[in-house]
Amino acid sequence: MALEFSGIENIGEFYSGHYLSAVLEGDLKATFAKWKQAKEEEGQRPPNEALAGLANRYFTARAKAEDESDPAARLALAQDFHAYLLEALGYQRQPALEPLGGNEVVPVHLALRRDGNPFLWVLDAPFSARNDEDPLASPPLPEELLNSGKETEGASLPKSSQRKDVPATWREILDERLFRLERPPRWVLFLAGSEALLIERHKWLQGKYLRFDLGELFGRKQAAALRAVAGLLHRDVLAPEAGLCLHDTLDENSHKHAYAVSGDLKHGVRRAVELLANEAVYYRREVQKQGVFNDDEFAAKLTAEGLTWLYRLLFLFYVEARGAELGAVPMQSNAYRKGYSLETLRDLELVPLTSEHARNGYFLHDSLKTLFHILNMGFPQLDTEHGGMDAFGRQMLTANDMWIDALNSPLFDDDRLELLKGVRFRNHILQDVLQLLSLSAQKKKKTRGRISYAQLGINQLGAVYEGLLSYTGFFATEDLYEVASEKDCKQLSGKPAAEREALKTYFVPASRIGDYTEGEIVKDENEKKVVHKKGTFIFRLAGRNREKSASYYTPEVLTQCLVKYALKELLWEEGEEEEKPRRKKTADEILALTICEPAMGSSAFLIEAVDQLADAYLEARQ
Repeated sequence: MALEFSGIENIGEFYSGHYLSAVLEGDLKATFAKWKQAKEEEGQRPPNEALAGLANRYFTARAKAEDESDPAARLALAQDFHAYLLEALGYQRQPALEPLGGNEVVPVHLALRRDGNPFLWVLDAPFSARNDEDPLASPPLPEELLNSGKETEGASLPKSSQRKDVPATWREILDERLFRLERPPRWVLFLAGSEALLIERHKWLQGKYLRFDLGELFGRKQAAALRAVAGLLHRDVLAPEAGLCLHDTLDENSHKHAYAVSGDLKHGVRRAVELLANEAVYYRREVQKQGVFNDDEFAAKLTAEGLTWLYRLLFLFYVEARGAELGAVPMQSNAYRKGYSLETLRDLELVPLTSEHARNGYFLHDSLKTLFHILNMGFPQLDTEHGGMDAFGRQMLTANDMWIDALNSPLFDDDRLELLKGVRFRNHILQDVLQLLSLSAQKKKKTRGRISYAQLGINQLGAVYEGLLSYTGFFATEDLYEVASEKDCKQLSGKPAAEREALKTYFVPASRIGDYTEGEIVKDENEKKVVHKKGTFIFRLAGRNREKSASYYTPEVLTQCLVKYALKELLWEEGEEEEKPRRKKTADEILALTICEPAMGSSAFLIEAVDQLADAYLEARQ
């Protein structure tokens, strides 16, 4: 997702998009203040200003590179510019040769260590020959990847050997060499003339990194963008002389932000169920001319089917955000991504619907129904009676178009929807639903940011899922007012709906509202009394029903602790105090274990058990 300023790409959501655009600046505030103080007291040029001062040098080097057909000459121009870039970011160039395994080594601009282990390597690549060329998809030059025997500035090796065959691209070097070392660096700063990539070894395996388009950044000289570049890449932040890497704090804050966003999502899903259910009532009554029974049984069915629709959308948001990792949908296919994906429809979430046709048409509904169908049935649908498509046909289709394996899931089976099967939702209703699931909640004095489903882990989604079990759906048999204690009303009345979620409210029929004072009636953001008209479907806390079911979501910190000590009894034998505990299970025995959790819920304990057993298996196998 792109940031609010151009020139920085958050590939694979290295950090959550909303965190980078709305929260990061605040987390870097102390660093920026330190740089400002150094300028005022010592006359030191702040890193963002030093970066801005490199614009002319960059464009001169790039112009010379564009006239060069020799890649080695473009590499030399890039390396010269990289030295100035690193200096602006607080690093001193220290050329070295670092091993890649066997006799293979790679020249680095800089190799920093922490606690005796590699921490940051700065790698070079030449200016690209074409603007659209991906430097990671290009092979390294002989000058960039060496066998022992090649000399580089600042480092020399015996002259007896020559360059070996290497993987085809820099991307494969990272995958198959560098990050498979026994002690790989944690960070790689990959400089390629017109762009820079910040790579962290764990996130790289998930397809996540930050890309900085230097041409765009130096061309626009946008102060906020250059400040963000300095804040993310400067040595004070990435590799300080002492203390923690600030990126650890940024990463932790990004995850905390994702947990906070899951609270917004819970409100969004609850409100979306109400929207869909009330729209279903409208469609059945006004379009299908069917009767609507405002009883508990009808409300329960409508609740279950509304949630099914919402779970479909949540599933798609999640698997599309992690497309490469999960492989459930072909996000690499332009045909799918631009023609069918929920991500494409998400781009319409804030488009004004000004005409009658735009508001009350069914474009969003029909698009989603098509998407649900191809996801469940697969694409293309194979003629299984005649053997389907052979491997060659599938290979050709995948290379030129999109391929989706059929889910065949009850979640996407319309035949299981008794009430909603024939219902169509108008555009303005589904646009509101997409907003509720896509954007953080509307709050006073805060802009809405996109919810990052790539950052939401299974535990946050599980909390949303199980949190919904506390709600029940019912119809208002007469106008209902929301009331609360005067203290609560004074605290939260007048605030947006999402902030009022924390308020414990009760529903009072209009016939009894005279029993309550003005201060006990909840007001909305416009200071109007919150009233639910007769016949409205409402989806709210179920009170004692939830309490009796004993179905509560267990926070991750508790699942980790409980599973850890349960598995400790299974996997380890306690020895004498001076002895290390001995392992009871071999790797194969761990792999053969069967896990049973009778009250599975959202699988919080099962998922934690699988994660911890996987770690135990790897440790035993190694």
